[in-house]
Amino acid sequence: MPYSEAIGSVLWLVVISRPDAVYAVRTLSQFIQNPGLAHREALKHVISYLGITKNLWLTFGGNIETMVKGYFDSDWASQQHRNLILGFLLHFSHGVMSWSLKKQNVIALSSTETEYIAQTHVVKEAVGYEILSVKCKGRKKKGSPYCVIMKARSC
Repeated sequence: MPYSEAIGSVLWLVVISRPDAVYAVRTLSQFIQNPGLAHREALKHVISYLGITKNLWLTFGGNIETMVKGYFDSDWASQQHRNLILGFLLHFSHGVMSWSLKKQNVIALSSTETEYIAQTHVVKEAVGYEILSVKCKGRKKKGSPYCVIMKARSC
């Protein structure tokens, strides 16, 4: 299978249901015009990983919790292009309802600026879900928090 077709197939899968592999596939897709042997081997590794972990999936359910929890992280200037890479997850009721991982058009001047940009993106997404939930369910109780945003921490 040609590299571009394999990237397209894997990209579709990870965008639909596998946020754990989005970064790897996004990085490999940047070399779609001229892939080298290392890129093909890395793509085989990603496909193997997806096959091994095919019985793992995102869940929505569990104890009903009415608060959205957002986690975000940003990568500042670790890549050669020096663009900000931003990722976030929004959880509701112990399940993931939204996630994103994108290379931004912005080149931040400090790690603090990257954190502010990341917080802004996750809050915009959370506010969108709050507006949607209000339209679907009606008004929430006055004074009850809708969302808590936290910086992701590495283990």
